[in-house]
Amino acid sequence: TFPSTGEIVVEDFERLVPQELLWVKGQADTTFVVGEGIGPDLSVPVPYAMVRRTGTDATFDVLHAPHGSEGPTITDLSVLPCDAPESDSATGYLVSGSIPATGAGFSDVLLLVGRGAGSTERSFGDYGSDGIFAWARSSSEGELTHLVLAEATSLADATRDLFRAPQPLASVAFAITPPAVEILSVDGEIADSRLLAPETSQVTYQGSDVTFTQDGDYVVFGSLTGVGGGGGAGAGASDDDSGCGCAVPGTDDPAYPLGTLFALLLAGMARRRRPLLARLWGRPSSRSRRE
Repeated sequence: TFPSTGEIVVEDFERLVPQELLWVKGQADTTFVVGEGIGPDLSVPVPYAMVRRTGTDATFDVLHAPHGSEGPTITDLSVLPCDAPESDSATGYLVSGSIPATGAGFSDVLLLVGRGAGSTERSFGDYGSDGIFAWARSSSEGELTHLVLAEATSLADATRDLFRAPQPLASVAFAITPPAVEILSVDGEIADSRLLAPETSQVTYQGSDVTFTQDGDYVVFGSLTGVGGGGGAGAGASDDDSGCGCAVPGTDDPAYPLGTLFALLLAGMARRRRPLLARLWGRPSSRSRRE
């Protein structure tokens, strides 16, 4: 949930707390305490983890990851340096892991701007974007497999653009499975936008083929007008409050690989369900302690 844009749902579902692993990154001088406390049965100690820091305010980066065979298995979490002003409440993450069912490794870059406006270029380590939300997943071979943006025109790494549009998009999401690219959802005009997807032979949206050209390693999209449900601004945007749906807005595919890793990203604001990745600002409240 963002102050100026409202709620952005990439995927929505719920999990039991015992089925989660908790990763925490704290600022300098943060104390991490792991111990045993009192539970419902006073004779049976309950394990707990506590993050403590003295000061008038504190920032904790928390990753809730699925626990068990469903995966994915998270192996590393790091926070990216950001050049945005503190008032933007911007942060970036690199998350590495693997999918137990296949053994395939992945690397995620995740960029959030909690209070700043879109259409403003910001740097997050080796990555840059002008959006308020960006997520990109690459395979262990370095090939881009998924990309999601909100209030953005671009996402780039240190050497090249991953995606660039001629005008801002409210949101857009892609799945890349060479030699095919699927537009999972789009809110805005995608014509002439460029996506890093070498040797692509097919682009689809809502089950229909989309016109495109290949310019080197980039797919250049044609207009979605008349494709699928009509295309164009607002196409694919929807709001599902069923509570456990695992489909991206604009697609009925429950197997969207963002899946069990990221549901909704929260930048310093409470949300109606537990976020999988949150950044908490200010004095801890009873809500933030539960997170």
